[in-house]
Amino acid sequence: MMTSIAAMPVTSRPVCSEDASFLQAVYLSARAEEFAGLGWSPMQQEAFLAMQYRAQQAAYRQQYPAAERRILLLDGQPVGQYLVDRTPEAIHLVDVALLPHARNAGIGGDLLRRLRGEAARMELPLRLAVARENRARRLYERQGFVITGETGTHFMMEWRSAPHRSL
Repeated sequence: MMTSIAAMPVTSRPVCSEDASFLQAVYLSARAEEFAGLGWSPMQQEAFLAMQYRAQQAAYRQQYPAAERRILLLDGQPVGQYLVDRTPEAIHLVDVALLPHARNAGIGGDLLRRLRGEAARMELPLRLAVARENRARRLYERQGFVITGETGTHFMMEWRSAPHRSL
């Protein structure tokens, strides 16, 4: 009898130096679809995406120096990563990506529920940006996120817990 992915335990751990190649592989797998129709060779795509990955990581280190990066584990095996920046004003889900076999299995929803719980306990909004064409936007909307702004390429989204009413 086969166990479904959704039934396996999802945990996380901090990123360590040995995770560098895994993190790049997750990034490449998440972005490869965007370049499939350009007629580039696999080697050209990989070289370009590797350059973009290095630039993204440098920007994240500069913009979010205190952010927490974690590896998502499914039944103890790495399947993705996320980066969260916590400030006194908000919790920011800066980045989240899963390997193809782990997508659409409830892992992202589980992560969002955990972060929403943390945001509710701290009485802070949970914020993120999603590329306009990214299918994850539907997940965010189902989880109660609303669009609060936009750029030419991304929607800014936010989730807030219901305000506590005093009698």
